[in-house]
Amino acid sequence: MATPSLRADASTLVEVTDLHVEFPTREGVVHAVRGVSFAIREGETLGIVGESGSGKSVSSQAMLRILPRPGRISRGSIRWHQRLPDGAVRATEITELGDRSSQMNALRRREMSLIMQEPMSALSPVHTIGNQIVERLRLGGSMTRAEARLKAIDLMRSVGIPNPEKRIDAYTFELSGGMRQRAMIAMAIGNAPRLLIADEPTTAVDVTIQAQVIRLLQSLQDSLRMSILIITHDLGVVATLAHRIAVMYRGEIVELGPVRDILKDPRHPYTQGLLRSVASLETSDEDSVATIPGVVPHPFEVVPGCPFHPRCSAFMPGVCDRVAPERTRLAPDREVRCHIYQSRA
Repeated sequence: MATPSLRADASTLVEVTDLHVEFPTREGVVHAVRGVSFAIREGETLGIVGESGSGKSVSSQAMLRILPRPGRISRGSIRWHQRLPDGAVRATEITELGDRSSQMNALRRREMSLIMQEPMSALSPVHTIGNQIVERLRLGGSMTRAEARLKAIDLMRSVGIPNPEKRIDAYTFELSGGMRQRAMIAMAIGNAPRLLIADEPTTAVDVTIQAQVIRLLQSLQDSLRMSILIITHDLGVVATLAHRIAVMYRGEIVELGPVRDILKDPRHPYTQGLLRSVASLETSDEDSVATIPGVVPHPFEVVPGCPFHPRCSAFMPGVCDRVAPERTRLAPDREVRCHIYQSRA
């Protein structure tokens, strides 16, 4: 039986329960996401962190139903909640919608939007920035091209692109990395989505631009009252932007809770290792930043028990390498998946 996601309530916007995503290949089946459960509330920012290959981006692609082939949702539920004018809440089961169905297309146009990892590869090099924003705005079919162009200029101005009346006719290669990222954000917020999924939005920019992007997302969230799902490997980004953190390892959420609680008192050995590996201002040139031993197992490798046990400093022989840990509720809004806390369930 699927386990309900943590504290779904009347303010829940989207609820993911026991999500499994797999990629059948000639060499075998890659289980990219294994039993992931979480909820995002209205106006909340949830940060998903973890090393490359942990299933962060695949989880968001499943929510949008844009999994690359041959990826498929093999099990689980993704429920989208929409508040009606009379106050009632209507839930749509996204896993039951076709990838290209009119209902799923409508959700992607009006309710959910995505900022992709790398603007240089996500944006077309042969179309102007304005042309791409205009086409995104016109997907709903209610705007003329002239109206969409005026709105595109306003959007570019709202995300801090200087002289948008001129920049709207620029090509991707004519903009800096920071301007390309801002153009991507302008395109994503054009239809005022209720949920903005930001997949590594600060990876391709320098530290100064990174801070600007974070402030921009915070400002847009306040003005548009939207929820944000931010996917990153940078704990500093989620510490600044997120309300809650989900820590993923090899397709599973191993720890979930409020950002302050997890950063102050991480419970899972993997979360503790991630935090130890972050350099601070107190770290001198002679100090070596701690690292997590080992590497993430190959996708085809079968790891019995807890998937993190080959790298875990708290490894318990005969337990961690044999039995997969269950989720343990530590507080009303906090959970961890580790044998250390199993007896407290």
